[in-house]
Amino acid sequence: MVKTYPWTALGFETGDALQHGQQAIAYRVRRATDPPDQYAYVAKKLRRQGDDDRRALFFNEVESMRVLEHPGVAKLVETNADQYRDRSVQLFIITEAIVGTDLEVAAKSGTVSFNDAVRITLGVLDILRHCHARGVLHRDIKPCHVILRDNSPIDPVLIDFGIAYNAESQPPEAETKEGDARGNNFLTGPEHSSGNPIHTRNVVTDICQCLGLLFYAITRQYPRSLRDTDSKKPHEKYSIPRDDLPPWKHKRLIQIFDVGFEWEPNRRWQLIDRLIHRLESLLNADEAVDPDSQLEIDSLVLRAKTSSSTARMEEAQRMASGLVEVVREAVNRIKQRVDKLQVNFGQGGGGFQGIIVAWTVSLTNKIASANSKAVQFVVSLSASDKVEVAFKIYTGHLKALPDNQPYQLGSFDLGDPECYETVRPLIETFLAKCVGEALGVDEDT
Repeated sequence: MVKTYPWTALGFETGDALQHGQQAIAYRVRRATDPPDQYAYVAKKLRRQGDDDRRALFFNEVESMRVLEHPGVAKLVETNADQYRDRSVQLFIITEAIVGTDLEVAAKSGTVSFNDAVRITLGVLDILRHCHARGVLHRDIKPCHVILRDNSPIDPVLIDFGIAYNAESQPPEAETKEGDARGNNFLTGPEHSSGNPIHTRNVVTDICQCLGLLFYAITRQYPRSLRDTDSKKPHEKYSIPRDDLPPWKHKRLIQIFDVGFEWEPNRRWQLIDRLIHRLESLLNADEAVDPDSQLEIDSLVLRAKTSSSTARMEEAQRMASGLVEVVREAVNRIKQRVDKLQVNFGQGGGGFQGIIVAWTVSLTNKIASANSKAVQFVVSLSASDKVEVAFKIYTGHLKALPDNQPYQLGSFDLGDPECYETVRPLIETFLAKCVGEALGVDEDT
């Protein structure tokens, strides 16, 4: 009896099995109408068909590939992954077959020159630029996932979107669970630690792993971790061969890795186009002046601007600006609705004792000036990197601030997107009390 597969009914015949991955079993396949020896497609069948999370991840891989139209991504031919919620369906995907050698094999064979390594990296970066523009993060970049079509360094293909993040249509079942880690052992950083599912959902990690491909193609070593037990970066642990490189190229390459392999994501290369520009210069026969400024200076400036302390303060200032706008909106509503008060909102103070911004809300009673009130809205950064938000007394006495003690609105982690909506009702309630006091109609009157 001829063995059947989920794709048999669609007119595909199955050939040899390929190297299996953790998630799926792969085979060469051809249409029944194709020549007997022409297996132009690859079929993958999900391994753990009874696992709902695996089925959702398989569907997510297909959805990610559907939105991509780049020669560096295998074309999707057939699939039934849309039925991932029906356990009775054996899920599969068929793509075009990519004929060529993967980067891991090519590099080990010694056939990848320095210029080839740069060209391959540039090709993968171009694929990533296309992916990121469509909301897809690969998150599993490593040498065996890059196939050199027809063994050409100028035609790399990025495969295996099995743990990709798809911003447009990620099914809930495919979300990273608490305690899980996403990534691989090729190159890891702090964002790959378990329990932090959001951290690998950024373009910077993809860019960093892509530079890992360049490092591997040159050294034939897995970079593994951005920081080893001696706090060394990969290119500091494994020296970069310099015999065949002009001194300026070797120096520039080290500078590229210095930034690309920083431990903290916000200190690495953030933009693909800027990195592409730097790598392209390595293909020049002679050293050229960088039109954006010399790379060494540019690298130092970039790292200075995104140093750990500076990056934290910049994020705190961004959050503070957003919080100020929440107060401004509430103040403007008071201006529009309470004509008996002259309402002002202006900046005053800040920049000392951890205070980022301090803005004053003054409510002047046009008829009974003795009732006028003023309060200060303060955002500060604590020693533990918490953004503290509070109202404090400015002049006089406020029943809304018993014993003149600050009214704490909240303490938030840097980058917390929920802070604005959390404090909004608290701000409006507090300011309503202040308005009542300024009008002489507060609750205790």
